[in-house]
Amino acid sequence: PSACVFDPTVVPLVACCAGFCSSLHHPGRMANTAVRSLSPWLRPLSSCLVSSTPLDVRAGRQAFIDRLADLTNQDDSIGGATQMDALIELVGAAEGLDSTAEHLVTTALMATPTTLLKRFSHSAALNRVDQWLTNSSAGNQHERTVRLLDLLRRLPMSLKSLQSSGVGKTVNKLRKASEESVKSAAIALVKDWKEVAAPPAESSAAPAAAAPAAA
Repeated sequence: PSACVFDPTVVPLVACCAGFCSSLHHPGRMANTAVRSLSPWLRPLSSCLVSSTPLDVRAGRQAFIDRLADLTNQDDSIGGATQMDALIELVGAAEGLDSTAEHLVTTALMATPTTLLKRFSHSAALNRVDQWLTNSSAGNQHERTVRLLDLLRRLPMSLKSLQSSGVGKTVNKLRKASEESVKSAAIALVKDWKEVAAPPAESSAAPAAAAPAAA
């Protein structure tokens, strides 16, 4: 046919297949399946996207993927503190991030050491995760919701970040979800967070009464 029609929903599948094939050639390390495998595949496919996808949206998606690839290591993790700060800015500033961008960011954060994740969870970028979680639960996308809950469980939280982002309230509502996998993940997460919200225990017991003076 004269026009090439491509379904954008297969992009994550293309990325996984490409990454799997790459990992077969490099059994000693994990290929950067989510970002580096996706970026080269998306360039030739971009011309085959359905015409309903505006050109500026396609360009924005590709620019996001390319930028994220620059911030990640071969194992998908964020490269360091500078790269994490850049990711926070990227996630916070980008408008209309689609499911592909969400998947890539989630994968990168899941692969990143906890010491770096604190920078993300204590930033305004956590609002974006709350938005993703709200959308996935509203759309009954259970696997996506559980994946985001798993991500939140990895992020070091503070009471302030839970409240300011709104993610604490969002997860609390999911404890009553009809889907058992979502419900269980939310209950476990809230249980972990209760330790964050709990007041600190007293460092020492009240001093004992002074012993009576000797006669």
